[in-house]
Amino acid sequence: MIRWVLLLFLIAPLAWSADLTRTTTLFDVEAPARGPWVVYLFEMYDLKVPRELEGILLRSSKEQVVPGINPKYGFLQFPGHELPKKVYLANTRAIQAGAIPGAHSIAGNVHGFVEKDIQSHNQIARTLLSRLNPKTLVRVMAATLVRMELSTGDLVLVPNKGTWNKGRFQYPAATICASAVGGVAEADASKLQSLSGTLPGFSESSKLRLLKGITDGKTDLNLEFELGYWERFVSWFESGADRENDPTRELYEELVHENSIFTEAEWVKLGLRSPCSALMVKPVP
Repeated sequence: MIRWVLLLFLIAPLAWSADLTRTTTLFDVEAPARGPWVVYLFEMYDLKVPRELEGILLRSSKEQVVPGINPKYGFLQFPGHELPKKVYLANTRAIQAGAIPGAHSIAGNVHGFVEKDIQSHNQIARTLLSRLNPKTLVRVMAATLVRMELSTGDLVLVPNKGTWNKGRFQYPAATICASAVGGVAEADASKLQSLSGTLPGFSESSKLRLLKGITDGKTDLNLEFELGYWERFVSWFESGADRENDPTRELYEELVHENSIFTEAEWVKLGLRSPCSALMVKPVP
């Protein structure tokens, strides 16, 4: 009996991640008309949705967000525009075609899910960066993204609040942009600031944003530094040291805390972590 209890104790910490599998890291490069080059690190995971929760997601794909449910996290209402749905469902073909019913556009991070040869894609990105001056200032955004697939083969996407409320990058305000579930990864701020060889390359604006963005000792991995420090940063990131190593917090924020797609009881059925109330969520600004 004692042996069985010990075995369960050893297995329990791993049980939550049984259906959440890390697959790969995708690099992407963007050269905007203004500002520094942007380099993305998309750490991708697969999550199989239990059949009993699929019906909730199907209903959420038809249910539009109501302003005021959670006004500080939810969507602003623009006269003359439809509000986004809580969830968008899209198959691989629709993503490749860039056509999802109800969404105006598809965020670039979604295309990583349907990229057939990620290794070649990453090599092209690395080659492009290698041709730039090492002193070039780049903005690096590291995110954990979750490929949530239903038994129908559809992938679960969520409306991007940043593009709807304020407009970001090339998207005007009130543009419905379907985005991957997940978000910017967090790291231990004190370790990041002292990361050997990287801090000297941080831009002044990045240092300021790093300091302002610290909450409970954590900060988003949305930084600017000289390209010459890029490979060191990637090595640190892929080591998993001093940063969150899974997307559970972001999943909870988007599916429960912000968009109210799942209740906390339904969240437990995802098989990730039962003490969901203990998960850290970003404070209301």
